[in-house]
Amino acid sequence: MIPVQLPQEPPSFDARVRQPGLVALRILGHNPNNPPPNECFWNTPHRTAAGLIRTTLNYWTRARDDLCTGYNRRCVYSCFVIEPVRDSSGKVVGGDYSIDHFAPKSLQPAKEAFEWINLRWCWNVINNKKGDALIEIDPVSLPGMIVELEEDVRGKWIVRPAQNLNFFTTEQVQDTINKLGLNSSIVVVRRNKYVNDFIDNIHVYSDAEMCARQPFVFSELRRLGRI
Repeated sequence: MIPVQLPQEPPSFDARVRQPGLVALRILGHNPNNPPPNECFWNTPHRTAAGLIRTTLNYWTRARDDLCTGYNRRCVYSCFVIEPVRDSSGKVVGGDYSIDHFAPKSLQPAKEAFEWINLRWCWNVINNKKGDALIEIDPVSLPGMIVELEEDVRGKWIVRPAQNLNFFTTEQVQDTINKLGLNSSIVVVRRNKYVNDFIDNIHVYSDAEMCARQPFVFSELRRLGRI
């Protein structure tokens, strides 16, 4: 996790996401200022007073491309590049991306599900681990680095709380690492690929190339004197 700048809300976001979402909530008779009645609310078919069936309320998915571009295709938590898979026409047909609600949409006023400032570009592995957990540390408001890279006794590259924390306690940072699964096996495997590739090809890649591909791994390997 590194400091990330919150992208500016796209001009079309209000008309494409926020307003349709709020209208849908009102049609369903749900006060946007109240939390959803249950965790299945967002994906369960709803019947309105007019008898219409609305199968989903996930209007935030309309912001997919804006989030991908705004966050430079990087998961805000793992710093890995996460791109949607597209067909020959450019239509998204899959991928391991996810749109995360930093403040869980099941615990906040329902209107927050459609707010740009609450949406993050995310690797689905991280988002599945995060679930409805409340994360105290938000990458878009970090004033500096809070984690460091470390090679453990098994030769695996993990993250740990930075030794000189000025803004958060070690316990707060470790809690965030745990809730996001930043040291889970699948995350560590992918991180190791970056690390090993950089170390093995230090004379092939330029600093600019490594920083563009994985800024956190690059800066930490440089700090550790490994590249």
